[in-house]
Amino acid sequence: MKKALLIGLLVSASCWCQTTYSLSKTTTLSTSAEVLTVQQPATGAMIVRFVSAYIDSAGACSFTIEKEGTAASSTALVPAPVNPVNSSAAISTGWYSSNVGTGTVITRAGIAAGGSVIVDLSRVYLQGNGTSKNLSLRTASCSGVVNIVITYTESGS
Repeated sequence: MKKALLIGLLVSASCWCQTTYSLSKTTTLSTSAEVLTVQQPATGAMIVRFVSAYIDSAGACSFTIEKEGTAASSTALVPAPVNPVNSSAAISTGWYSSNVGTGTVITRAGIAAGGSVIVDLSRVYLQGNGTSKNLSLRTASCSGVVNIVITYTESGS
């Protein structure tokens, strides 16, 4: 009984130490691209574990998910806590219409007009300080309304 209680507390404690965030943007593109970026701070970073990326598009559009491009510095977008009970501000930063440099492509896909896709990012994480530690979803040049959502957690270990 005591052992089961201790294990339950340890599992619960690991859940208390992380918060889930969503970086979300709706953009109307006209033969242009959108880039959404989650980026570590220069100091004080936590471990960022990605959950998924979602994208839908009114027009046919291809996209890449990239890691570790040169740092984004415009335009800031505040990550939103997913669980309203824990509404602490994210340590990582968010960017849209991001000027992040091209990183290592970890996946690429295309969407038919009116389509959507969810990409499992559960094996992707960022650890350590440094603004070049980032993940971006970059659309190709396309036209129409595009919705992008990147979901991730932050924890100390």
